[in-house]
Amino acid sequence: MSLTGLIRHDPKIKSLFKEYFDKPRLPPGPDMKALPLTEDYRLVGTAFDYLLRFKVARLNSDKTSPERKRGWVAEAALDKIEDDNLKEKAEFNVKDAHERRGYYIEDGDVTEGLLESAIRLARLEPIFRAGRGEEYIGDKIKK
Repeated sequence: MSLTGLIRHDPKIKSLFKEYFDKPRLPPGPDMKALPLTEDYRLVGTAFDYLLRFKVARLNSDKTSPERKRGWVAEAALDKIEDDNLKEKAEFNVKDAHERRGYYIEDGDVTEGLLESAIRLARLEPIFRAGRGEEYIGDKIKK
């Protein structure tokens, strides 16, 4: 279970966190300079996480052994998809993402295809984490 899950589901632990950790209050920041182009902040945040993982892998490609590589949550979602047609599309998206990630690690070019793959991987995560979101598999990516 994750730390967040543990805190949510165990009142005693939640109480201890409230007792020992102050919740930080951030001061008001400067005005926003660039307005967001999306309202799907979670999707964009998760896609950014994938891109960051790709960057870390590129920077450390000579240090990463096959034993240290773990799969993506998006890959774990494949086992949760029951519709054969959607599963086939999702499997293609994961395979394509691995291929594009490999090219990125070699040449460092952030291509439109790499960005699309990160978004497609991000769309699979809710299927694993919350059991929903299959309807977004194969949807066109807004630009």
